[in-house]
Amino acid sequence: MPCLSCGNTTTCKAHIQPAAIGKDITKRSGGKTPSLLAPNQHRIQVGGLFDDNILCSKCDGKLGVFDDHAIAISRLLGTLHEVIDHRANRFTITYSDRVNHQQLALFGAAVAWRASVSKICRDLSGFTLGKNEAWFRDMIFRRNNEIPTVLIARIVGGNPISHEAAMTMLSYPVKIKIRGISLARFYVRGMMFLIQTTRNADASLLADAVTTFGGGAGLNCLTGSLMPFEKLGDLPQVEKSKYIQHVLSS
Repeated sequence: MPCLSCGNTTTCKAHIQPAAIGKDITKRSGGKTPSLLAPNQHRIQVGGLFDDNILCSKCDGKLGVFDDHAIAISRLLGTLHEVIDHRANRFTITYSDRVNHQQLALFGAAVAWRASVSKICRDLSGFTLGKNEAWFRDMIFRRNNEIPTVLIARIVGGNPISHEAAMTMLSYPVKIKIRGISLARFYVRGMMFLIQTTRNADASLLADAVTTFGGGAGLNCLTGSLMPFEKLGDLPQVEKSKYIQHVLSS
């Protein structure tokens, strides 16, 4: 199957989520492989799911720029670079190399698009962008100047055990709705990404987006709201993860 971006007939092994995310979680878990990859699925590959039928290496590399920035930010969670303010219900990450808030938004959209166009991932999770796949493709490959509306929340546990469980989360997009607006949701190492998948503007979502509220503390900071691990809407599915079960029972 040719590249779904440029039509190149030579495609590569493209990950839906960055491989480094899964490897970081594996390292954190002492060699145990993460298994929260799709709803009700426990079959995994080290580094996550990949598909060699969606992108050529050149186009995969273009999205890799967004992946790399999200990986760098995720590695600052739980370090001295992060401040969690429970009273203000927000977190702030300070990154000396500058936070690129637009790239974080495009990372969220890229994960959603790759999950939607990958038959492997779609068959596992059932997620699809439907008629908006082409719109997302044009955004992430910068064929237009649009930036998706993406929110990032920090998942925090009420105790050290559940907080550590949140840091080992890795999932693929699922469909949800907030105030009637369709979004894609996925988890990455203690962060929850919410990506608006429709074109209709919503002022409250825009106000909380990573490109607005997320950069409110300055160019070197990422700010967002806190999401309690114990109040996740899909907590039963989260807890089915074999490694999450290991953390919660240890």
